[in-house]
Amino acid sequence: MRDLTVLALRAVLVVLLAQAVERGVEAVRMRAESAEVV
Repeated sequence: MRDLTVLALRAVLVVLLAQAVERGVEAVRMRAESAEVV
């Protein structure tokens, strides 16, 4: 059972990290676009 809980926690962390990375990329793109406009 411990192995399953560890795998579940790892899966959740991976998903959260992926979402954070996507948000970071979007933020950078937004900044780049705003910088180009200015």
